[in-house]
Amino acid sequence: MKSTIKAFFIGIIILAVSIFTFTACDVDEYFDEEGKQELEHILGGHEWGEWSIVQEADCSNVGLMRRECLSCDRFEEEEIPQKKHSVSEWIIDIEPTCQNGSKHTECKNCGKVISTEEIDPVRDHTRSEWTVTKEPTCTNDGSKRILCLECGSRLEWEPIPPTGVHTEGDWEVERESTCIEQGLQVKNCTVCGIKMTEEALPLSNKHQDDEWIVDIEPTCTTEGLRHSVCALCGETVSEEIIPAVGIAGTHTEGDWIVDVDSTCTEKGTKHIECTACGETLRTEAIPKHKYVDGSCINCKQTSEEYFHFTSAGNNSYYIHSVNSKLELPANVILPSEYNDMPVTGI
Repeated sequence: MKSTIKAFFIGIIILAVSIFTFTACDVDEYFDEEGKQELEHILGGHEWGEWSIVQEADCSNVGLMRRECLSCDRFEEEEIPQKKHSVSEWIIDIEPTCQNGSKHTECKNCGKVISTEEIDPVRDHTRSEWTVTKEPTCTNDGSKRILCLECGSRLEWEPIPPTGVHTEGDWEVERESTCIEQGLQVKNCTVCGIKMTEEALPLSNKHQDDEWIVDIEPTCTTEGLRHSVCALCGETVSEEIIPAVGIAGTHTEGDWIVDVDSTCTEKGTKHIECTACGETLRTEAIPKHKYVDGSCINCKQTSEEYFHFTSAGNNSYYIHSVNSKLELPANVILPSEYNDMPVTGI
């Protein structure tokens, strides 16, 4: 069926040729690829121009050529095969001496290296004398070598055995002397550090001071004394006087300090001490009772200062008058004791 339809159209086209001009250039607009190829065969194809070079081929890349239809925009392209390299003669890169040389060939057009080869040495090495590269020491190997005088290559190498001979240095103190132990000084090899000689140092006459020990404490009026001893041997190193702590050799009184507080039946005690050395300077009794406005706040007894007392001669007192300089409290309770003795009457 398909071939019948195609033949039908071809017949119509042949008929049209007798009516107006129809070329292969016109088939692109109306037919698929298979139809275009059959019509181009019938109508004689495109009218092609000459091939032109788009890109020249060389020994590294393929080329490209192109031709175009003279009647339409149709064109064709084809590759131009890559050319072969044009190989040069051998080119010397490194001239051979006592060492290998080298050579290569390359493409005359693109410069690509095609092949490389070594060239054998043309003469023997020129040997130097033995040269010491590392001196041997008392404990370590040294080394020596022979070089080529022309190219510098190392031809031979040998170790040099240790000398076994040490180099003595100066005296160095390894341990300092103290007042109880001798020190030590040594001489070492300056190369390997091994100890070669040692010698004891005499005892030191310098002591190591410890803390001060107080023998006599200073006071406000007298000097004290202290001494220090060596922390190693215990010998007394120094003594010195401790200045008196008072100002101008006197005590400095502080405030009263209550030792035992008083009650209505027992006296208390109090004292004053030096604020510098702590020595007790005075002590006093604290009277019985605690008076406020002439009366004891506990037992309400009237204070002794409101009365005049006279000894009764039998370790007792009696009140013989009232102190006219003072106004008695509203409620008077006579004291039962005066100077720690009983009051027996008025």
